[in-house]
Amino acid sequence: MLANSIHSEARLRFSWGEAEAKTKLIERSLGGLCHLSKGYWDGGMVMLQLVNPTAGMFAGDSLELSIELDARAQVAITSPSATRFHTMKDAESACLSQSITIGDKAFLEYWPEMVIPQRGSSTVQETVLQIHGGGSVLFFDAVAPGRVAHNEVNAYRSYLNSIDVYVGGALKARERLKNLSVAVGGSLSRIGTRVTWQHYGSTQRTQHLQKQRFQGLFQLWRKSTEGSVLFLI
Repeated sequence: MLANSIHSEARLRFSWGEAEAKTKLIERSLGGLCHLSKGYWDGGMVMLQLVNPTAGMFAGDSLELSIELDARAQVAITSPSATRFHTMKDAESACLSQSITIGDKAFLEYWPEMVIPQRGSSTVQETVLQIHGGGSVLFFDAVAPGRVAHNEVNAYRSYLNSIDVYVGGALKARERLKNLSVAVGGSLSRIGTRVTWQHYGSTQRTQHLQKQRFQGLFQLWRKSTEGSVLFLI
């Protein structure tokens, strides 16, 4: 780890409260590169925002995020701003690791803003999804090719994104993305619905329209499916 870099570990655990008929946050450990907003409820679902209070990810930074839903918990997590990976010197990189566990008949909507690997950056993003019983997850993973308004299109040094999906304890899918092209994998379609989206728009209006499109797709998926996965990647 570099002398001025930040290493953060964040853990969130949710359970279903029978008496209250709503989801409760029962474990919370945050700090550094990850803060959490105050939650509010839509029926039994708790809705929260994860925020990086810094300017983004710099050389040597790492964030390990763990999200765990006990049986029947209903959670929606978003973020208000993009995760920016800034310019780094050669041989330096930054890493975002995510471990997500979905209990029996639990549901998670995970909708962070996009990752933006800027010029000269080296980005490593790792995600492990573990789904049990009739659990379901809407998993959104968007990446921009850089700061398009600054004529940065794929000007990063490297971008690596890995996703492993376990269902009932068995590895069902493994996806590997290198420099915005699928290098190894492509197996996500075997266990769920997969939609690929590479974002080039720069206005809030563009992003809003794109989100509306996927939210419509999501509503159709939820009405027809239980115990499965929808990937927006």
